[in-house]
Amino acid sequence: MELFSPGKINLTLDVGKKREDGYHEVETVMQTFDFGDVLCFHERRFGFELNCTQAPSEELFLIRRAYDLFCEELGSCPGVRIRLEKHLPMCSGLGGGSSNAAKVLLGLNKLYKAEFPKETLIRLASQIGSDVPFFLNGKRAVARGRGTQVQEISHSSLGYILLVNDNTKLHSQDVYEKIDEMEQEEPKTAKFIDALEKGQSVVPYISNHLEKAAFELAPNLKEIKEKLLTQGALTAHLCGSGGSLFGLFKTREEAAKAKLVFREEFVYILSI
Repeated sequence: MELFSPGKINLTLDVGKKREDGYHEVETVMQTFDFGDVLCFHERRFGFELNCTQAPSEELFLIRRAYDLFCEELGSCPGVRIRLEKHLPMCSGLGGGSSNAAKVLLGLNKLYKAEFPKETLIRLASQIGSDVPFFLNGKRAVARGRGTQVQEISHSSLGYILLVNDNTKLHSQDVYEKIDEMEQEEPKTAKFIDALEKGQSVVPYISNHLEKAAFELAPNLKEIKEKLLTQGALTAHLCGSGGSLFGLFKTREEAAKAKLVFREEFVYILSI
């Protein structure tokens, strides 16, 4: 059995105060896109085997965590071999590890006919990481709390994004620690959703509170943002805590023209 594991961008990311559990209060609009990893599942008599030579240990840990929680809920440990084909840039803010973990829960549920309801899978996903519940459904949704309270919203077309990654690696913990030193910005998520529901332009409300912190840690990312805007992007922002960025364009042709100036970076054009 094979499952597609998409990446995501944050169309908004409002960061609030740090919680007692160490996480920050967030409100974010996330959206998956048609580019990502692939997970292949094979039954085996016993034991867990994961084949992937490219993924960092943190992402592999999330997959193993998903398997362990599934087994705990099931009351037994069915044997499985999982092959992970990585296509998303790693440590990039595109949610690859969280997406993989969500697809492991869905894949095991289908492979072994456990028939766990959506509520159970959401509970398990919430124990793995903040973005994991979102990837159970994907599409476009708003996530609140520490990111585990997910609600789907309108998926009307916004245009095309040019995704850019220059292989800068940022750790979420470093970015969030940096933002704690900064003044909180105005939240934009509610305004984004309101404009989306009214059929108005959402461009003024696309934002990411983590940008300033990430740009201080990696100034080259700010240069990529400025480059995207110079090439005609309607807006350009950091993905998650970095280090990928996206520029929003009206047409695929405009995005393709802008792509030509990025010669050394990973670039990809996607509709959203």
